[in-house]
Amino acid sequence: MLIDTPGMRELQLTECDDGIRRTFSDIDALATECRFSDCQHKAEPGCAVRQAIDEGSLDARRLTNFQKLNAEQARNTASLQERRAGERQFSKMVKSVVSTKARRK
Repeated sequence: MLIDTPGMRELQLTECDDGIRRTFSDIDALATECRFSDCQHKAEPGCAVRQAIDEGSLDARRLTNFQKLNAEQARNTASLQERRAGERQFSKMVKSVVSTKARRK
């Protein structure tokens, strides 16, 4: 889908873990067969995903896209959480200042 929105420079994915898992269900299924549960599918021994690429049953570009989307999701989620934490901290500071001024009157 293409969206043309003048003035908007980028769109960020947030909370899309389920969508990534469904889109890359083949990689998700292969990952359950990896030797290590925290396999990154890069150079770990016993990686079922890398084995599928070596055998030609999985395109390496598909894994690259999967990894890029997961990295973007992690980055955007962290940024969103950091922004929310900053907003909460700012709100607490404002309430503190307001209550301090109210006590002085």
